[in-house]
Amino acid sequence: METALTIKLKNELKEVEKLGDIINEWTSSLNLAPSSVFEISIVFDEIVANIIKHGYSDKTEHYIDIALNINEYIFTATIEDEGIDFNPLDSVKDDRTLLLKDRDLGGRGIHIIKKYMDLVDYQRKGNKNILTINRKIKFIKDNID
Repeated sequence: METALTIKLKNELKEVEKLGDIINEWTSSLNLAPSSVFEISIVFDEIVANIIKHGYSDKTEHYIDIALNINEYIFTATIEDEGIDFNPLDSVKDDRTLLLKDRDLGGRGIHIIKKYMDLVDYQRKGNKNILTINRKIKFIKDNID
């Protein structure tokens, strides 16, 4: 089975909720296991909210392009934006050995993304940030067998 979906969002926080609805509808139609749906949803909330909050130095309208694909048991997504150059893989690390009160504020979202995804890759091409993520997923039927 192979299926794909493309999404274009504006750089407005209300778009995060819209994206969540689209992803839930898409993953439900494919009968993804609830654990896979949860992991994909939380990662996208983190990625898109951070792009919207921190990715642009001006207040004008920008777009975030998202391509989702499932091929067999591999979920892959590519997120492209024309925001400031930002490689999340080089950003602040969330030091899990420290008490929560002693940690820096940054880095927790990237920790979540790395925790739930098998692959996280970043490239800067021209004026675009391109983040590619993927992971093995489960379908509802897999949880029954």
